Amino acid sequence: MNREQAARMQYKKVRIRPIARRIEPNGHELPPMDDWWQIESSSEEKFKLVNPRTSHFITLGVDHIREFRTDLDGGSDGFLVLKSQITLKGTNASVEPLILGGVDTVQSSPQSGVMEAEKSTEHPDFLNDDVFWRAFIEKVSQTPKAEPQLWDCKQTLRMWHVEKNPEKEQAKVIFCEDVACFANARGGVLIVGVDDKREIVGIGTGHELESRLKFAADVLSKQIEYPRDFSRLRQVVVPGKDGTDRVCLVIVIEQTREPVCVRDDASRYTYPVRRETGLTRVSRRELSEAKTHVKSDNHEFLRELYLFVHGTTAQLSPRPSWPQEFGAYIASSSETIAAFPTEFSGYQHESGKDFWGKSAIEKGTIRIFQGRGWQGIHKFRATMNGCSSGVFMIRWRSAHPDSPIESSLRSYNGAIATDTKPAQGFGYMFGTNCHQPMFKFPDGPNPHGGTLVDVYYELKFWQAAP
Repeated sequence: MNREQAARMQYKKVRIRPIARRIEPNGHELPPMDDWWQIESSSEEKFKLVNPRTSHFITLGVDHIREFRTDLDGGSDGFLVLKSQITLKGTNASVEPLILGGVDTVQSSPQSGVMEAEKSTEHPDFLNDDVFWRAFIEKVSQTPKAEPQLWDCKQTLRMWHVEKNPEKEQAKVIFCEDVACFANARGGVLIVGVDDKREIVGIGTGHELESRLKFAADVLSKQIEYPRDFSRLRQVVVPGKDGTDRVCLVIVIEQTREPVCVRDDASRYTYPVRRETGLTRVSRRELSEAKTHVKSDNHEFLRELYLFVHGTTAQLSPRPSWPQEFGAYIASSSETIAAFPTEFSGYQHESGKDFWGKSAIEKGTIRIFQGRGWQGIHKFRATMNGCSSGVFMIRWRSAHPDSPIESSLRSYNGAIATDTKPAQGFGYMFGTNCHQPMFKFPDGPNPHGGTLVDVYYELKFWQAAP
């Protein structure tokens, strides 16, 4: 972190990433709380942070801090992204290195000033976490040995540079095979923007960057044949050797349940598989037999990537699975909200579409006011009849976790409650097309004197299918 910037951060209200672990004196781990911390003092060398809710304090050297990021959702001045893990145990607080080695352990306590550092760490939902992917690319760039089975690095994609056929069509097929071979094996990651010397060079800027990303997505959609989406393209900004930010393309690829094939411009098909650090083409039958043990498309390989980044002593605490029963559920933090499933028996999901196949907004904000009772999402497409036509899933959080709200799964018109949960800062709901999710600002005084709060939500609609 820039030391001049650090010296100017006194009195800022920040949230910590990764979230501090909470452990009882008897060693029992408690659910994490996404508290905000006050920077009581700051200099070019260190910060002193205080947690107003728990009265813990911790002193961090600037070398413990990876970066400061603006909180675009509000609720704090920003996120303090650490290279270390803060652990709260009883009245004590400690911090230990999380990603990079060579950082001294800092310890402090509201009473004694001493505590033993804990060895395990909790992970965020790192599939969608740019901080994790930045750390992953940096760790890969510092590892001189050849790529293992789970990832591959490329300086660029040849199809971005050749103009004439048949060279351009061949380059498209090679790119698609590079992606499909991971899906047909254990899943994995293709990083574009890291050269053979493990230097982070990026893939371009501005219009050139946008064009290349769109071209890559279009090629995958046209020349890979599989009934479901199994890859995600992410732009990740990582500092280069000279300190300049570079944009890398990270393609995160699921292990698929069924064979993935690549079609060329002459409608010929190949079934590539990644074996060790290379690619082998096999028959569909051979690949189908090899996948008999795979029950669904999955990201199981991410566990190994997490351990690669954070060390073999890290302990994974994955999000809970999506519930089987319709209802409202609450969580203690963003990281403990259940993950959306990639499949749901008897239903199909199409991105950007609702129960009826009509265009739908899947992310948004609703402002909840005190004294207005139960409030729902504007024009939520719930119906009175045909309640087996579809289901919805929603994940939500209060913009200010210290201003919790009540949540309820209610009838299509909001009049009847199916399930209601007490005020909390985080939660999720699961209902049919005859339900709608609703929220209520608690009655009575708010600890901070507020009378309204924004709720950020993410929806996933499913249509009934064979």
